[in-house]
Amino acid sequence: MDLGIPGVRASARVVALARMRGQCIVRRKSDGPGVRDPETGTIVYPPPTVLYGPDIEPHRGQCRVRMPYANAAVLVDAGSSIVMQQTHIGFPADVVFEHGDEVEILRSDNPAAVGQRFTIRPLPLGEQQSANRYGIEAVH
Repeated sequence: MDLGIPGVRASARVVALARMRGQCIVRRKSDGPGVRDPETGTIVYPPPTVLYGPDIEPHRGQCRVRMPYANAAVLVDAGSSIVMQQTHIGFPADVVFEHGDEVEILRSDNPAAVGQRFTIRPLPLGEQQSANRYGIEAVH
């Protein structure tokens, strides 16, 4: 076993990947222009591009959603309470997304998570990562 940084990082990545028991699909909004439907008058935009999911090798959508803190921070802004929860989602270390990409949970050991959608916010910066962990915000 390599006890140097490369060996420890490789071992940590194997462990992190094994803990990713959920399955997600990640989409990015298309940049294409919208087209007005002549019958309804509504603007129809191109469908989002699927970046990651069950049909994409090698990871087939593996992910892990975590809320690292059991309690939430309550902020007061102009008389309104805002509840902030620091929810994160982990992907294999070789998978990279951008701020604004949308994640949908397809499979989870928590039934309440299935079908939930999130937007990627903070990006995972750092070295010697065992996984890429992104901050996410719920889409309502």
